[in-house]
Amino acid sequence: MTLKKATIKNKIYKDLNVLIAKELMGWKEIQAPQYDFDGPLPEQGKVLVPPGFDEETYQWPNRGVVPYSFFVTQEYSKDMNMAMQVVAAMKSSGFEFMLITGTCEKRGLIYTASFLKNQRGGKVTKTGTSTQASVAICLAAVGLRTLLKRQSQRFNEELSK
Repeated sequence: MTLKKATIKNKIYKDLNVLIAKELMGWKEIQAPQYDFDGPLPEQGKVLVPPGFDEETYQWPNRGVVPYSFFVTQEYSKDMNMAMQVVAAMKSSGFEFMLITGTCEKRGLIYTASFLKNQRGGKVTKTGTSTQASVAICLAAVGLRTLLKRQSQRFNEELSK
């Protein structure tokens, strides 16, 4: 794998991890300080922080803009143990979980993760497919949002290269 492809894949993993943290794990956006040791940081935007984050006592980095995903170190989309935390969060919201494996001539082993919930008026199903089980779980968990569909397609295209 070339350095460029590895960099793209890592960015996609990070984007998916950020979506999981924000949409499912209860993380929230806050405005990071707009100044540092050297003075104003007019380009500083919001930062995603975990539940229970105390912005009053946290010691922010001394210099530079803090990236939006600075605190998201959990690798839900790369680590199966972390992906199981996603499954637990979905189950606590009333979803049932299913992981199916299959094979494909081009891509080999394929994982399809599904979350199912019975609601008034029918069933809600969220499904994700990938060559990695943890990715399939994350894609299914974040669901049917338009943005995520684009992310899912881009992610699977990059994985298949």
